[in-house]
Amino acid sequence: MTIKQAAKMYGISVQAIYSRLKKEGIALETLKDADTGELTADAEVVLDKLFKDKQQIHSSLNSTIERLQEDVKRLNVENVELVEKLKRLENENAELKQERERLLTIAQQAQELHKAALERLLPPPVDNTAAEDLRGSGAQVKRGGLFTRLFGRK
Repeated sequence: MTIKQAAKMYGISVQAIYSRLKKEGIALETLKDADTGELTADAEVVLDKLFKDKQQIHSSLNSTIERLQEDVKRLNVENVELVEKLKRLENENAELKQERERLLTIAQQAQELHKAALERLLPPPVDNTAAEDLRGSGAQVKRGGLFTRLFGRK
C-alpha cells in the first residue's frame, strides 16, 4: 500500500498523513519498504492507530450529513404543503371579505326598506308649532290630566 492509497482509505489528504507523521515524530523512511517503496505491515498498524479515529469521525459525519439531507427534504415537502395551504387560506379570506361586503350591502338595503315601510305606516309627527303660536298669542290652551278634566272648575 502506498501513502496515496492510505490517504484514500482514511478519507484524508496525503499532506495530512505527512503532517501527522511529522507531528508524532515518526520518520516516513522507517515505515516504507526499502525495495518497493510501499508501506510495511507495521506502517499500516501505525497509520491505523493515528487515523482510525478520523475514519470513525468521517463515517459519523457522513451519517450525520445523510440524516440532515433527509431532514432538509422532509422540511422542503412540508414547506411546499404550507405554501399551498397559505394560498388556499388567502383565497378563502378573499372570498369571505367579498361575502362580508355583500352581506353589509344587503343589511343596509334592509334597513332602508324598513325605514321606508315605517314612514308609510306611521302618521307624520305632530307639528307643535301651532300650539306654541296659540300660547304666544294670548289664547289659553287647556291642559290637564284626567282628574282636572273631571273635577276641575268650569
